[in-house]
Amino acid sequence: EKTRDVGGVWRENYADFGLQVPRDLYEFPGFPWPRDRKWEWFPKGPEVQEYIQRYAKEFGLHDLCKFETAVLEVAPRKGSRGWTVKYQ
Repeated sequence: EKTRDVGGVWRENYADFGLQVPRDLYEFPGFPWPRDRKWEWFPKGPEVQEYIQRYAKEFGLHDLCKFETAVLEVAPRKGSRGWTVKYQ
């Protein structure tokens, strides 16, 4: 991840935009939108960003990410599964 947190395009490109479908159609399997707050039916970028951050925290994804690191190249591994990733 090029920046210091998860979120990718929602954080960088869609802060002023929102979902074009109801939030229930845009949720990760097994992780419904948390009920501890009121979410817009068509959440804007900051709400989607918060949802993604909560998902990452819930499943420990921060430990698997390399933050503040730009990806320079990605290519499928030859002869095996997976990817070769070149980064800064």
